[in-house]
Amino acid sequence: MQFAHLLLVCVTALLAKEHAVVGSTAPETKPDAEKALKVGQRYVITVQNLYNKENGGFPGCVIVRRGDSEAHKLFIEHRNDTGVTEGSVKMEVSNSSRDSARLFDAKPEQFQAANTDKYEYKVLGSKDECVALQVPDHFFSHSQKDQLDHTINFRRCVILVPTTANLKQSHISCMPDFGHHCTVRGSFPLVNNTLCSETSSDVQN
Repeated sequence: MQFAHLLLVCVTALLAKEHAVVGSTAPETKPDAEKALKVGQRYVITVQNLYNKENGGFPGCVIVRRGDSEAHKLFIEHRNDTGVTEGSVKMEVSNSSRDSARLFDAKPEQFQAANTDKYEYKVLGSKDECVALQVPDHFFSHSQKDQLDHTINFRRCVILVPTTANLKQSHISCMPDFGHHCTVRGSFPLVNNTLCSETSSDVQN
């Protein structure tokens, strides 16, 4: 009897949670990190591995090693031109399906408890050396939304692609090239291509 009661309570709670997510009319609140990302403002994105800082912390680049759960937890800082941190988020590449990535608030205690439904974005491609993510447009300035052709090699990079990119007419891949680079081809803007291009030839590890 106690088991049946417990089961009923759990089912009721799940239904209430689902209804709250689907039927809620309350305005959606954004984490502080998203509020700091303003369209039209330039950002320098630094990506570094939280649990393997000795690997570098090169601007715009990171080592993503499959099979190591800790290596899939990344920290992204958004800095302005003067070096002031405007906001930060955590990103975790799903260890189960490898087909999704999540952006979280920067506070560690909120990492596991964050509402993943609101911060889940599609991974466009991933290999041992890099991962390509599709992220909201607020990561990009207006000028970067112009459709430009890119055929650029990256080394150990997290590549951000706007949601407005025409994916059907673009070839987006993240495949190892000579020197373990990642080649991305497509008609879409890349927010951190300059940073990755500048550092790729210097990264030897």
